[in-house]
Amino acid sequence: MRELYLERPRHLEMRESTPVDLLKDSEVRIKISYGGICGSDIRVLQGTLPYAQYPCRPGHEILGSVLEAGRTAPFKKGDRVISYPNTYCGSCEFCIKGKTNICASKQTFGVTINGLFGEEVVADAKYLVPVPDDLSSERAILTEPLAVNVH
Repeated sequence: MRELYLERPRHLEMRESTPVDLLKDSEVRIKISYGGICGSDIRVLQGTLPYAQYPCRPGHEILGSVLEAGRTAPFKKGDRVISYPNTYCGSCEFCIKGKTNICASKQTFGVTINGLFGEEVVADAKYLVPVPDDLSSERAILTEPLAVNVH
């Protein structure tokens, strides 16, 4: 399986990676169809985002189809999903108030932890959102940037 990989600023490469064989109960394997590139991705690539961690797989805006879902994941094969850009703990004061975007333990895909730009990726289902059947993939991939602007 191929993935984008950023060894250090300005050194982006396509490389082969070893797929995860067994999913955890809450994980989902996704075949990526679309990826959005925003300003923070560019800053990570250029090395101008001070808190970016290297090496890393970039990407936090993806749309893909579920290939396989863990036992407790609420998705099935073929479901289209988009990703949250960040992880969250679920138990800090912000998460308890529903403000997971400012979680005290937040990590950002493709910035502080490995991102989602690969042919296939594995992600915890809690960081995925189903895409309605009547919404085109071309429009659905714009969900995260639209949410940022609306917020």
